[in-house]
Amino acid sequence: MYNSTRDFLINWNKANDERTKLQHAYMIIVAAAVVLAGLVSLLNPYYGQMLLQFAILVAGLFLVNALAWAVLQTFILHKLPKNLPRTRK
Repeated sequence: MYNSTRDFLINWNKANDERTKLQHAYMIIVAAAVVLAGLVSLLNPYYGQMLLQFAILVAGLFLVNALAWAVLQTFILHKLPKNLPRTRK
């Protein structure tokens, strides 16, 4: 079990870039916060709503980050040359 989880994480790390990893982390935090908010709201509705607001905030950060990366990719990174020759002094 440990080795399969480790192998999965190693392959996931190799297959995804930093932006994708960050987006995955945002979605995991949102999902965990929504589940936790539901469980907490069974005991105390006020704290459950606070956790749900946190999840909504993180989902908003996800959208802002996705928009920023899309704009950056479209207008700036796409126009940069792929390989620059390196010179050593």
